[in-house]
Amino acid sequence: MFDVVKKCEIEGSMDNTIKNIVPNDIKKIIKKSNIKYIFTTGNKAHQLYQKYILKDTNIEDIKLPSSSPTNCKKGIEQILYNSYKKIKILIDNELNN
Repeated sequence: MFDVVKKCEIEGSMDNTIKNIVPNDIKKIIKKSNIKYIFTTGNKAHQLYQKYILKDTNIEDIKLPSSSPTNCKKGIEQILYNSYKKIKILIDNELNN
């Protein structure tokens, strides 16, 4: 687990109010590990990863649905099930190759 944003200004928990973003430095982790997949949760995390972090990792992120209650039209259980199903498929494929 790793947050894209180290610090920022935000009003409440509203993603659309995020400003003055300072991204986290993930380069050290990437250099010292064997990370093959990066998952982001929600549109904003995906957008911020693409803008600030992708150039340092050269690993495209896999966007998962937001787990925020305001975005849970199907319910959190269904969202988590579908999200972890994507992760399981990737792991299963990796193990079978």
